[in-house]
Amino acid sequence: MSRKSRAILIATVLPIAITIVFYIVTLFLQPAPVSISNSPDGLIPTYLSTGSVSYLAGDLEIYRKEILTPEEIDALSKTSGFTPEHATIKGNSFHAFKSPENKVGNRFIFTLHFYFKVPANDEYALLMPTVYPEYRVFINGELAGASDKFDSENAYYPGIDKVYFPISEDGKYDVVINYISPDNYSFLSSSALIFGAKEPIERRFNTSVSTDLGMSAFIVVCIAFCIVQYIFVRKDKILISFVLFSLAFVTCVLFLHDSYTDFVVTHLPYQAGMILRGFSTPLFFASLLYHTDCLFPNYIKKPFLNIGLAIQIVPLINALTLEMFPFFIGISALTTLFTFLFCVWVFIKAYENREKYIGMYIFSISMLIADVALMYLTAGMVCPSKYIYVWGYILTAAVLVISLSMRYSEQSAAESFYKEELARQLENMQANENAFLNAQMKPHFLYNTLNTIADLCVTDPKKAKHLIGSLSDFLKLVLSVDNMEETVTLRRELELVNAYTDIESERFPSIKFFQDFPIRMPNIMMPPIVIQPLIENAIKHGVRRLDKPGLVTLKIIDDADSVTFEVSDNGTGMTEEQMHKLFMEPKENNSIGIYNINKRLNNQYGTGLQVDSAIGLGTCVRFTIPKN
Repeated sequence: MSRKSRAILIATVLPIAITIVFYIVTLFLQPAPVSISNSPDGLIPTYLSTGSVSYLAGDLEIYRKEILTPEEIDALSKTSGFTPEHATIKGNSFHAFKSPENKVGNRFIFTLHFYFKVPANDEYALLMPTVYPEYRVFINGELAGASDKFDSENAYYPGIDKVYFPISEDGKYDVVINYISPDNYSFLSSSALIFGAKEPIERRFNTSVSTDLGMSAFIVVCIAFCIVQYIFVRKDKILISFVLFSLAFVTCVLFLHDSYTDFVVTHLPYQAGMILRGFSTPLFFASLLYHTDCLFPNYIKKPFLNIGLAIQIVPLINALTLEMFPFFIGISALTTLFTFLFCVWVFIKAYENREKYIGMYIFSISMLIADVALMYLTAGMVCPSKYIYVWGYILTAAVLVISLSMRYSEQSAAESFYKEELARQLENMQANENAFLNAQMKPHFLYNTLNTIADLCVTDPKKAKHLIGSLSDFLKLVLSVDNMEETVTLRRELELVNAYTDIESERFPSIKFFQDFPIRMPNIMMPPIVIQPLIENAIKHGVRRLDKPGLVTLKIIDDADSVTFEVSDNGTGMTEEQMHKLFMEPKENNSIGIYNINKRLNNQYGTGLQVDSAIGLGTCVRFTIPKN
């Protein structure tokens, strides 16, 4: 099996396997039901375990489009013979009451009435489902609990709400619940009535709150750590990607885990909560794309990355419109699918090339895919295990920490290597002092190149490694004893030029170098270190003074009896007076300038340099080497 086929198999099987495992685990976490009835005569006593929670299920009465108290229900049955509809609930089916039959204006309104019997003389409590932001509960004819803004124009975003039952000597309870929900309010959470003894209900509530807050504190610490690292240690863009990823995740958890809205953002209008929760989706996937680009930049072309980031505007619009338009809901789902497919495609390419971190990366991506799948697969369960949803983030955080530690370790080793290599090169320079003096290299060029390499050791070790190789080649050629010879091969001279332009390309990214060579290179001998100083002169006195991208061109023209070399630039150009001064002997000549090269060529071939220049257009310097 090829590596590509193996990568596709892993990317397909792994998220499915993780989803199945966690789904099965969630199935085993489901509590047992407590039977309810629509009449006191049909009660079946239910015996509860004092250490666990249950859920209410069975037949009940429903009054559609009505908000009724127990007294009003009793009056209706006595005076008008009004008969309510009957319905059956099975655990997490309260969301089904959001139907057109219960809609009044822009709200769903209905009243539920049921009975049940449990062991007497004990304290019980009920956890209200957050699928409805407004509720009111009557137990045995008395008001036992209500949401903060029941039957108001502006409902609050719901949190975990507990309703305590009065102690009953016979264990019988007559329950009336009024529910109100705006028609554009949606909440991916359990819509079951969770019931149990007071102690396990409170334990479940407190565990949820402490876990949520502890997890949030951990995320905030991670964000602060990454920001401090970025500002004071090293400006690695993967740190910023993780900060964005963490912000998206904490926003998602904030409005998925309902305990937050009781302790962190109390009395938040439900419209604001819906919008903030919706913001987490585009932010989450945008940060995931950016995170992937940081880990594997060679496999993501900028146009595709920009498209992936741009389409996140769709789920953002969906959030701002409070999920009122099915079109945007569908497109948002496709956006999620596209993002995951894009990440899987990057994994397949990186896996084929045996990139680092790829195993951890696909495992974290598989967990994130499983998280999204489980949100919908477990939404119909009585108690979806919401903490399963956070494993994708935790594993992605682990990928970041491990990849950063490995990257910093490699950079530290690279820095040590480069320092040793530079020290060795300096020793070679001292050992070849005569050749160095002959070349008359400008010290500032070496200092600037060393500073560039030092910076790249931190920001881009691969480029630093390439640049140290170019500098090594350049120094070997410049400091070579061959420079004491009268002539060298054209090939050796061009090796020096290539090493030099590699260095300058890194130092000055806005300057481009172009070569125009014949198909078959001429086999000639020429004076050493002639072309490179001309290119250096074109950079320093020509294109570096521009406020636009510069271009330096080396052209070789192979004629029958001679070979002509042209070094041209699109720089500032020179006046006639400036061109005349080029061939005058300088008072202090500490470098191989135009004067020295012209003199050497004249002494050897009887002809020197020719210069053409125009202000604002650039300069062209040419010389000719005879073949015989």
